[in-house]
Amino acid sequence: MTNLIPNILLLGGGYVLQKVASLLTPTSFVITSRNPKTVSTWQAQGFLAEEADTLEPQTIMKITEKYPSLQTLVDSVPPVFLPSEASTQREAELRIVPFMAFQKIIYLSTTGVFGVDDGSWVNEETPCKAQHSRAIARVIFEEIYRKVFPQTVVLRIPAIYGPGRGIGNSLKKGRYPLIGDGSRWSNRIQVEDLAKIIDLVCKMENPPAVLCASDSEPTPSIDVVRYYCDTFHFPFPASISIEDAQARGLHTMLSNQRVSSKYLRENLNFTLTYPTFREGASSEFCFE
Repeated sequence: MTNLIPNILLLGGGYVLQKVASLLTPTSFVITSRNPKTVSTWQAQGFLAEEADTLEPQTIMKITEKYPSLQTLVDSVPPVFLPSEASTQREAELRIVPFMAFQKIIYLSTTGVFGVDDGSWVNEETPCKAQHSRAIARVIFEEIYRKVFPQTVVLRIPAIYGPGRGIGNSLKKGRYPLIGDGSRWSNRIQVEDLAKIIDLVCKMENPPAVLCASDSEPTPSIDVVRYYCDTFHFPFPASISIEDAQARGLHTMLSNQRVSSKYLRENLNFTLTYPTFREGASSEFCFE
């Protein structure tokens, strides 16, 4: 039994949660990965890190038994069983078992659950009308967490960008396809801002049930692309049809909605370090 008292479990130590970990006191959380080498690296950095596989709940049970002080879960692991809603529901039900004694759940979902295609505004009150398997699976997880845990916070997150990741990196590598005429609305959040939002929600006594974690300026895709190409001298990308994008499974790029972060900024008094993509664009090419 450890004498340390972490109270936050970061489930799935990927791009976002590693940034969250950098904001937290090292002994205040446990971070997980399926990769033993990654776990060893984190432990060498002074983190409390453990191997865990969400498809094997017993691996998580060992963690909750080892650290009985854990009370808050931040779940960043996407659903696996996408083809069948029944199998996805079963996956969600099995995942929550090790966390029954937890007090707060923060589930990292997606703005794709809105399923909006007409360019209209969406916010915390917008009903979910998920259109594809990945978004439908997210809704199932949201609903099961909310049903079992009264204090569940669902973060609806758009495209995440930052060092080594984002439209700029894709353009630089010649991998970004402009869909149609580029008039579809795009939304994003810089990873540092997202990590700070998660940190804020972890500390809140009465957090909102749903929170849209987006920057303050939805923008037509073509305007974002032009900015990156003009600023960083990237070649302008080729355009593909909506039908081609659907065939490629580019569902997140096919959404057409404007995500409002008004509640985040005004009700929670959160100040975005990167309020628009312009402030954050160069961060894609900055590496620590």
